[in-house]
Amino acid sequence: MLLFAAGSGIAPIRATIESGALSSAKSVRLYYGARNPDQMSYTDKFDEWEKLGVDVTPVISQPDGTDWSGATGYVQDAAKADGCDNPNARRDTCCKTTECAALRAAAHA
Repeated sequence: MLLFAAGSGIAPIRATIESGALSSAKSVRLYYGARNPDQMSYTDKFDEWEKLGVDVTPVISQPDGTDWSGATGYVQDAAKADGCDNPNARRDTCCKTTECAALRAAAHA
């Protein structure tokens, strides 16, 4: 299962992960995007989520001026770079902020 979230859209994903609702899934990968590392919420939870079986891939869209060495760009691009040829074909997208409009448009194109 692929999960995508950006900005504050991570809140319902966090609740889902921590509720144990995903425990029966074979594999779960979360692509979570933020503009810069300072705007990425719940980084202190990533290890806990990994222990719950969720592979977390943080993605920063504006890494300039930071020491970020992880995935950059947009979450759907990070998924493609990881070998998911068509993240649009299998996804759960959860976000509500204005900055997610591009993500939703790309996911439903």
